[in-house]
Amino acid sequence: MREVEKGRQIGRTIGFPTANLSLKANNVQLPIGVYGVFVNWRKKKYIGVMNVGIRSTFQDLKTISYEVHLVDFNESLYGETLNIEICLFVRKEKRFAKIDDLISQIRKDVKFVKKELKNRLISENSLSQMYHWGWDHELQPQASHPLA
Repeated sequence: MREVEKGRQIGRTIGFPTANLSLKANNVQLPIGVYGVFVNWRKKKYIGVMNVGIRSTFQDLKTISYEVHLVDFNESLYGETLNIEICLFVRKEKRFAKIDDLISQIRKDVKFVKKELKNRLISENSLSQMYHWGWDHELQPQASHPLA
């Protein structure tokens, strides 16, 4: 479970608001990259795309951040506690020369994750077989993702 803290709000300005996860304990180590996740909040499950990385396009390069964009969601989460279920590794984090290129890639990531996880969410059989990955589990890119 992770608490949401206020960030620089860059995601909001490019059309993809994110919940910045507070990680006070240093025991959380996940490989840098983009992940498809389920976000559990107030007894509901949402599809999300989480970036773990240094936000290299914005030259933050100082510390690793954990930010999750909830798909089709428009509520404030500041100060709330979220439970994140990591379901799949989408791609490695990369630096984009232009913000428009980043936005285009995020759109592809959201479309891919939404399709993959919506199928899991709808299908009772898939839910019973869904992987609950731990923070220390090594994940591999999904071959069916464009640009993976």
